[in-house]
Amino acid sequence: MKWPAQSPDLNPIENLWTIFKDALHKRLIEEGIKPSSRAEVLKHCKTILKEVWRDQGMELITKLIKSMPRRWAAVIAAGGGYTKY
Repeated sequence: MKWPAQSPDLNPIENLWTIFKDALHKRLIEEGIKPSSRAEVLKHCKTILKEVWRDQGMELITKLIKSMPRRWAAVIAAGGGYTKY
């Protein structure tokens, strides 16, 4: 398969990381915690990410996987160019 030079990344894991990162940052802001490499902050981040995964992990992955046919169709329709995905 030829891969167009301007093709978007169709890997759904990229969307998962973005959603998790946004959820993590939102929680840190809500709790008044500034991102840091301090051990206690990293431990808290780990706890938050586990909670996010527990709350929406598999449901989100299923949703992203089910969206793949629409993503492929959009890329094909755009000739490998920009899509909303």
